Amino acid sequence: MTKILGNLVKNEIGRWEIEGHEFSSGSCLEIQLDKKWIKGCIEHAQGDYYFYTSSEGIQLSLTTGMKARVTFNI
Repeated sequence: MTKILGNLVKNEIGRWEIEGHEFSSGSCLEIQLDKKWIKGCIEHAQGDYYFYTSSEGIQLSLTTGMKARVTFNI
């Protein structure tokens, strides 16, 4: 299992990434909110991306510097 942890940044084509790993619509990751990790996905609407989790009912605008992590089963 491979984990990437870092702060979100918007790249030159308008997609969000951490440590060089780019996310697009449907990409799953976790965002840290109030010291708690929330699982969800990146979605796209009206020309920008946002974070959504159906289990928590949260939809968030993404901002530079948000702490995020992703796990890959390689």
